[in-house]
Amino acid sequence: MFMPRPQTTRSLVSNCVLDGEAYGWSEVYQWLMRQRRQSTWAQITAEYLEIAEARGVAEEYLKEGTLTVFSGITFTAEDPYTYPQAKRMLGLLFDELRRDRRLQRQLGTDPNSKGRGAITGRTGQAVWDFVSLKSAPKAFTQYPHLTIGIMNLRFEAYLTIPNGVRARLRNKMLGGSYEEFERLIVKVTRLLSVSLRKYPGASPMLVVVQRRYLTSGPMQLLTAYFALIRVPRSQPVAECEAG
Repeated sequence: MFMPRPQTTRSLVSNCVLDGEAYGWSEVYQWLMRQRRQSTWAQITAEYLEIAEARGVAEEYLKEGTLTVFSGITFTAEDPYTYPQAKRMLGLLFDELRRDRRLQRQLGTDPNSKGRGAITGRTGQAVWDFVSLKSAPKAFTQYPHLTIGIMNLRFEAYLTIPNGVRARLRNKMLGGSYEEFERLIVKVTRLLSVSLRKYPGASPMLVVVQRRYLTSGPMQLLTAYFALIRVPRSQPVAECEAG
């Protein structure tokens, strides 16, 4: 996990140029991440900040600001998925996407999007959030939005079209007939396949989900899940769950 030749504390500190200014923890974390390949101490300290931030989010005492910045989804066989860490990574990624001017310019995302707000879960195999569009009403279930999810086995990014979208808008986006919908899916799949070539392991997906909420809280029952995934011919191309 660590480099076999750790630096001494003295050599690590010598790589940090101090100019008399105060730095936030997230800036310290970025510096540690740049040093981690050459220093065991930098790696240990960066991981400590990640764990401390995950605990702070879970225990709800880290209300504002962050200790770290988004540096990728780093789960591996040696460092497997955990819900608190996935929740931490998702929050950092959400902040990055919300501020991304390319998404604002090309897709019309809302830089003030609140997403789900407080994600109260503490365990699970998946955690997700969404970024609203500027033209969306207050209820995100009535308008398309961008959804991101970190699962125990994969990362997912969607354009979500909820059931509550008005029929006129839904037909405009998806087509007014099965034939129009089929042509749209073929076109989008081809374009995504080209865009994703430089990302090994990434595949276009079409997912249809039906959920029922048992109460007004976060408890939900997944009654149907259908996914079409473009993968090599040697692998399954569809998965379906129903209950």
